[in-house]
Amino acid sequence: MSNGPDRRALAILACVVVGAGARLAPLWWSPLPATLDGIVYARLANDVHAAGHIDLVGMRVDALASTALLSTGSLVTGAAPLGLAQPLYALIGTTGVLLGAVFARRLGASLGWPGRRRARAAVLAAFALAVDGVFVRRTGVPDDDAITLVTIPLLALAVHLYARSERGAWLAVAGVILLVLPVTHTFSTLIAALVLIGLLAGHLIGRPLTRGRLVAAGVALAFCAYFVAYYTLAASTPLTVPYVDRVQSSPGLFAAWLVVLVAAVPWYQRTTRRMRRLAAVAPLAFILAAIAVNARTVVFPGTAATPRLVLLFVLPFAVPAALAALAGHRFGRAGPVEPALFALFLAPVVQILFSFTAGLTPEYFATALRAQTHVHLPVLVLAAAVVSRLEPRERLAGVAADGGSAVRRWLGVAGPLGGAVRSIGAVVRPLAAAARPVGVAVLVVAMAATLPVAYVNLDTGSYPSTTTESEFAAGTFATQHIEGTWTSSHTGVRVPGNYYGNVDASVGPTASWLRGGPSPACPVVSQRSWTTTGAHLFPAAPATIPPATYDRWLAQRSLVYDAGGADPVVVTVPSAIGDPEAAGFGGSC
Repeated sequence: MSNGPDRRALAILACVVVGAGARLAPLWWSPLPATLDGIVYARLANDVHAAGHIDLVGMRVDALASTALLSTGSLVTGAAPLGLAQPLYALIGTTGVLLGAVFARRLGASLGWPGRRRARAAVLAAFALAVDGVFVRRTGVPDDDAITLVTIPLLALAVHLYARSERGAWLAVAGVILLVLPVTHTFSTLIAALVLIGLLAGHLIGRPLTRGRLVAAGVALAFCAYFVAYYTLAASTPLTVPYVDRVQSSPGLFAAWLVVLVAAVPWYQRTTRRMRRLAAVAPLAFILAAIAVNARTVVFPGTAATPRLVLLFVLPFAVPAALAALAGHRFGRAGPVEPALFALFLAPVVQILFSFTAGLTPEYFATALRAQTHVHLPVLVLAAAVVSRLEPRERLAGVAADGGSAVRRWLGVAGPLGGAVRSIGAVVRPLAAAARPVGVAVLVVAMAATLPVAYVNLDTGSYPSTTTESEFAAGTFATQHIEGTWTSSHTGVRVPGNYYGNVDASVGPTASWLRGGPSPACPVVSQRSWTTTGAHLFPAAPATIPPATYDRWLAQRSLVYDAGGADPVVVTVPSAIGDPEAAGFGGSC
């Protein structure tokens, strides 16, 4: 018969299995990477195998880590990079489930909870992160976020614990993460820097300057100098540096938000419990409201509105957001884990607010969209803690135990009025006893309801949100056989472009045609879903064409390749171009 710790360990393991299954689910639809970045890394890994080294020409400055990881994994397993990318990153991202359990358990220990309640919080946090649709979406695909959404929380915890304990092991963990972050993901490097600034603001402002805190501050300054120097140097090489221009375009505004970040920490620690809760719930309400408003009116002009199906899957996140707000005052505690959770919450919030104030452009839309994912871990840890804390309080327990006799004695009532109090006690008893299981059920159901958003396209609401084999086959055919320019949707152009390098294709003619312009006078890679959910024209809104119009258009052109698939993909050319059976054909868009 297993004991309590064994059962709790099995529960955590079950959450990990669920999390791995949720992240591996895209393989049900396709063995290919579910993100365009994953296709890039597969191409770069192939180049490494062919050349024996990494060619830096044209490579993103933050693609080095993923290229090395995927090429090494391919060599070790013998699997092709294109097929290995999706399962490899899905398994890496699953470690975030364990990290959530670690944070929740440490938070319970900080609050002096017994082991059973700490374990309950850990299991709930692990399950929430296992099925949180937005979190699964970013940690279950071949993307650098799958790595950094796990390493940044670990970094915050390591730096905080070193500042408290001065144990060298924590400093070593932080040092390794800080060393590899700039070559892993540029945007996440910025988030990590904000996390460190917020964390150290809590350690240094109004606190004794211990050796651990000073060393931690020195490490943070060295990290900032390191990544700034690296990106500055890389900009003068064939490497490309993404995201940095968004800060450089509004340096004054970004500096102002840094001041807000630093000032918010000591204010939060000293303000009232009610203000802490309001300060915690305000940004979460803002994020959810922005998503909801975007379903009716596009907030960032030039981008897509939120599909109703996506909104339906995202809104249940209001449940853990509300629960986390109830424990928002815990962020102000100087415990063994609370400051790290607060920094992990505050840093992406500042980045989101900077994006909204810097300019409502597609670039800042993408920045805000990426930043919000970093909020999920601290929010879900707090939500799990709140639900785990729900249980009858002493007075309610007393009412439940004696049917209200103690209350009757205190009030000095008897007779019919005493009977009324006894009745109240009988009602309170089951309500108090049901508080925790109901809270657990609500949180579990709400998080499970968000899971589908991991598999739908955020601009069209269609599924699956992955690279299908028919899309890849059609793009491959177009790249290898079309002489001259061709056109397709954003996905249709980017998939072969990312895998085969520069291709002579563009989205413009397709977008113009779908919006009422002339039919492209060149080969087109088209999909049947253009008649339903629409063609991806990221970052712009998708565009559709009536099914009858699409069928007439196909009848007027020559079919040269049919990739089939659940969403049929075909390559057609204008009939005037020539014999579709010829080895090569082309046209001009």
